[in-house]
Amino acid sequence: MTSRSEGLLADGPEVRVWDLPTRLFHWLLLAGVTTSFITVKLGGNAMIWHGRAGTFVLSLLVFRVLWGFIGSPTARFANFVKGPKAIWLYLRGVSPKHLTLGHNPLGALSVVALLGLFLFQALTGLGTSDDIFFDGPLVKDLGSETVTLITSLHKSTEPFLLSLVGLHITAIVFYRLAKKTNLVTPMITGRKVIKDFDREPFDLSLKPNQPLGIQEGPVTWAKAALCWAVAWALVLSVY
Repeated sequence: MTSRSEGLLADGPEVRVWDLPTRLFHWLLLAGVTTSFITVKLGGNAMIWHGRAGTFVLSLLVFRVLWGFIGSPTARFANFVKGPKAIWLYLRGVSPKHLTLGHNPLGALSVVALLGLFLFQALTGLGTSDDIFFDGPLVKDLGSETVTLITSLHKSTEPFLLSLVGLHITAIVFYRLAKKTNLVTPMITGRKVIKDFDREPFDLSLKPNQPLGIQEGPVTWAKAALCWAVAWALVLSVY
């Protein structure tokens, strides 16, 4: 465990920014979406795994929505989803320093857009049919015209998702090359170096021998387990 003194680096302190549940969600979502994309392109019997991957992705997204309300400070929507004024101030470089602890106001737009589109894609998948290899669990309860409409919406969302993912990757590369800021490693380790670190408004502990930033413990794991259980219960109730 990195102590406060050990975390102080030349250009700022090393701060624990992302909790383990948030990091696991991020990488599991990447794996689930990638699997879903590959299997739908393969078609045929691979569509069975496309449906399974979609179910897994939906459970992850429901978890993230719940975690956005009761999770660690940097994972809560209320702490990073900001209005136009905050975004404008950030672009001008005069936003409060604590906003750089997690997602910045501009990056929050990308996060919300990706979560929203992925959730839309996963939900419409429940009522999608290719008339051959795959029927979503809701297809049997819907009329043929409704299924056709939902299937069309499900397919038409793909270009928008790919564009947003491409924009997300471009932003990561831009921050790495232009701003010398590594956004990938913190999502693996949970820690990043932050210049002019400001504790507010997260009420972060600075106890001896504890890392700066968000704190994790039994309460965190209990809340994450509860969110995960509720997410799966909701998703499986559809089947």
